[in-house]
Amino acid sequence: MKQQSNPSAEGLNSDKPRWDNWHVRLPNPKDQQKIIDLFQRSGAKTKSDFVRPRLLDESFKIITVDKSAVEYYRKLSQLAAQIQNRHPL
Repeated sequence: MKQQSNPSAEGLNSDKPRWDNWHVRLPNPKDQQKIIDLFQRSGAKTKSDFVRPRLLDESFKIITVDKSAVEYYRKLSQLAAQIQNRHPL
């Protein structure tokens, strides 16, 4: 009788582990929320794209938008454009 192997955390059968499939648990809810927030702010399209640079020690960016400053920058840009139009270089 042929023995069937059951899928495990290491892969389809234990003598050939699958390294392309990773699972990570964050049991602390605060850690989970922090990772979710960082992922959403990162602009990464997938969780893999978000995690890969950290695991491989590559540089990465976290993009933040200060909503309170958006209106200020808009008005400042308008003012700078008005000044430039009045006093061309």
